[in-house]
Amino acid sequence: MKTHMTEHTLFDAMKDCGLVTGTLVQSKCGHDVGHVYLVASEEESFCFLVDGVKRTMTRPKKKRRKHLRALCQMDCPVQWFFALRTLLEDQQNAKIRKEIERLIDSHRIGDMKEGE
Repeated sequence: MKTHMTEHTLFDAMKDCGLVTGTLVQSKCGHDVGHVYLVASEEESFCFLVDGVKRTMTRPKKKRRKHLRALCQMDCPVQWFFALRTLLEDQQNAKIRKEIERLIDSHRIGDMKEGE
């Protein structure tokens, strides 16, 4: 009888491209190419994405990992999403939009520092 191993190999980590909950991502393919999302959760080869506008916590976008480009990672995403779930939907969406904006700004500042 075979046992199913749950350990991640280096190949698995490379395949995931660092796409975990709390990663700011940009769509590489599809009708939403260039759109920026926050990864709310993930499973196997898919990520569930939110933007606080059309894609909310109650209606996330399901997209394949290979169609996403990681931009940056938020601090303490598990606690942040846990606290987010205690808010009303309008408050959740506002907080998601604000966090995406903050991460984009910090990502741009990081890019400017690297280019100096």
